[in-house]
Amino acid sequence: MKTIVINGQEIKNYEVSEYGEIYSKISKKYLEPVYMGSYLVVSLPINGRYRTVPAHRIVACTYLPNPEHKTE
Repeated sequence: MKTIVINGQEIKNYEVSEYGEIYSKISKKYLEPVYMGSYLVVSLPINGRYRTVPAHRIVACTYLPNPEHKTE
């Protein structure tokens, strides 16, 4: 499990496994993603507001290297 990183910003108190399981250190529980269209999404606090983020994007931003620093 690693601390979630989205667009170079760490989302503290939340961790993600390489299988897409998202854990909250605050509630000490795994978040349950919901389907939005055909994607599994979760709500995370980003910049003081809760944002809906696809689970696959969380895993990719956290685990895959981005040597060219591309945003999307």
